Amino acid sequence: ALPTAFAPVSPNPFEGDAMLAFSLAKGGRTELTIYSVDGRPVRTLASGARAAGAYRLAWDGADDGGRVVKPGMFFARLTTPEGRFTRTLVRLR
Repeated sequence: ALPTAFAPVSPNPFEGDAMLAFSLAKGGRTELTIYSVDGRPVRTLASGARAAGAYRLAWDGADDGGRVVKPGMFFARLTTPEGRFTRTLVRLR
């Protein structure tokens, strides 16, 4: 079985898409959300039940409304039954 882990964001910093990869040791409710530095949710990439395994999701730099966000620092928070994990992302242009 894979351990529950949240890999570093690639590439980082990024201009186009950022790839977020994680693995789940056991299935359960999983949420992956991008937040601005002021704590405001920007984009939810995953929400709901997921089976154990490895996942790769891309963030295109847009918010939930499809609008491209301004360059800056963001946080990706992965919440699983086994814990909460955070990665920092830097969006260029």
